[in-house]
Amino acid sequence: MVANDGKQKIEDHTTEEEVRRCLAPASELDPQHIAVQDVIGIIQLREEEKTQREAERAARRAMVAKGNAAYMRAERLHKQGQLARAIKAYEKYLKKSYAGQKTNRVKAQRNLASVRKELGAKLSQMLDACRKLFESAKFKDAIAACDVALKENPSSKDAIALRKTILSELRRDMKALYEDSVLE
Repeated sequence: MVANDGKQKIEDHTTEEEVRRCLAPASELDPQHIAVQDVIGIIQLREEEKTQREAERAARRAMVAKGNAAYMRAERLHKQGQLARAIKAYEKYLKKSYAGQKTNRVKAQRNLASVRKELGAKLSQMLDACRKLFESAKFKDAIAACDVALKENPSSKDAIALRKTILSELRRDMKALYEDSVLE
C-alpha cells in the first residue's frame, strides 16, 4: 500500500494477507465496515484473476508444447522416410488448432505437399518395376515388388489393382499348366 495525498492506494502486487494486516486496527473497531470489506474483496478478486491468468498461460503453454510435439513427430517420420505415416501425421497436425503454431503450420503445409510429391514419385518407380517384372512373366518377383509398394503406401489403389491383375494372370497360367499336365 502507498500513501497518496492522505489516502492509501492498493498496489497491484499487494496480497490479501498484507491488506488484512494493514487494516487490522480498523477491522477490530468495526469488522463489518463496508470499506474494509470492499478493499478485501478487491484484493481477493485480483488474486483470483491472477490465478486464472496463470492457469490460462499454463494451458496455452501446454497446447503450444502439444502442437510442437505433433509437428516434430511428423517431421521425424518424414526424415526417417516413412512417407505415408508422415503424411497422416502432418494431416492430423494441420487438422487440429494448436496455439502459437503459425510458423509450424506453414512449414507443415509445405512439408505435406513435398512428402506427397516424394511418395508419389517413389510409388511410381516401385509400380514401374512391378509392371516390368510382370511383363517379363516374373510373377513371384512382381508380386513381391507390389507388396513393397503396398508396404510403403497401403492405400495405393494402383498398387492394389496391379497386384490383383498379376495374381489373376498367375492363376490363369497355373491353371493352364495344371490342365496341360493332366492331359498328358
